[in-house]
Amino acid sequence: MVDFGASVFTYGLLAFLLFAGFFRSNFSSVVETVVVLIFGDVLWTFLTIEHGVCWSGHFFSFVGGIIAAKMLKISQREKTID
Repeated sequence: MVDFGASVFTYGLLAFLLFAGFFRSNFSSVVETVVVLIFGDVLWTFLTIEHGVCWSGHFFSFVGGIIAAKMLKISQREKTID
């Protein structure tokens, strides 16, 4: 099953915003993203498994967002060292 859709992008973007704030110690950004996750109904759709919806696409885009946030933090740290 191939999963291409806006929800895959959304989960990756939300994970990036959440963990970019966490890695930068910007906790107001983390709180804002958590509010969007809860009240935007994204968290509940992430945890439910429906027939015909590829949850692995959602999961791995979330993981990809975490990896992207960590890579951004590492690249910013290297720029400040130079």
